[in-house]
Amino acid sequence: GFILKIHKILTTGILKEEFSGKIRKVQVMISGAEDLPPKPQFVEKELDGLRKDIRSGIGRGSETALSEA
Repeated sequence: GFILKIHKILTTGILKEEFSGKIRKVQVMISGAEDLPPKPQFVEKELDGLRKDIRSGIGRGSETALSEA
């Protein structure tokens, strides 16, 4: 979907190609951060929530870009 396409664009050349634009399947940590990112089994559910938030919260005129999200 749309979010994974953005992820691929932003992470190309940073992440290995096998991870860029994909939903992760392992736990990750962010050095120096107090909070942990969601566990891998919850990432897809979190993305679904993000998609719903985007669709309900963005102003008019964004529907075309978000229809693929």
